[in-house]
Amino acid sequence: CPEVVTTTEETTTTTPPNQNPTHGSDGQPIKLLRCGHVFDETCWAEWVSSGSGQVDKCPICKHDIGHTVVTRTTTNTADHNDTQQLENATEGEEQGLLEQDRLDQQPEQAPPEPRALRQYTLERQFRLARLGQRYPRYVGAQQLAQWTQSTYQGQLARDPTFVRHNPTTRVASRSQGGSGSTRSRGGGGFGGGSSGGGRSGRW
Repeated sequence: CPEVVTTTEETTTTTPPNQNPTHGSDGQPIKLLRCGHVFDETCWAEWVSSGSGQVDKCPICKHDIGHTVVTRTTTNTADHNDTQQLENATEGEEQGLLEQDRLDQQPEQAPPEPRALRQYTLERQFRLARLGQRYPRYVGAQQLAQWTQSTYQGQLARDPTFVRHNPTTRVASRSQGGSGSTRSRGGGGFGGGSSGGGRSGRW
């Protein structure tokens, strides 16, 4: 089934089924702004409805989005079950911190220009704030306040306050500390198996 790309100029084009520019790597619809930043469609909708910023400007670089925002939709969005959503959420939370750690540790060939440094700081703060909004149980306000300080030099994914609440770490600790009964029940992985004969738990 071909996909339709609609812009504010009301022009439509069709995309062959084997090419899928309307989705991100997670298979979700995306929104492309004129400045080049791309957002998950649901993430953008949450940000707009929250009223926490100027909806006519990019939340990362603050550039005017004008009237060239491209909204990409599809008619066949796949449904995901609860277990898959939980696994994706956990991976997204931890991968977000790991990716930020990778960016923080990239070697610099020369001191960054003030404009480039400001752009990097804005994007970093935005990404961390979104992690806090999407996973408030694991990334709290105190952590965000610490991580956004210019003097913070640690790795986010290894921060003790995050490791202590990280669901994958807690599950691994319980698995290692148990008598092996969890593994015998088929619950060796996060979100899989059952607990005490019941249905899979939620975090």
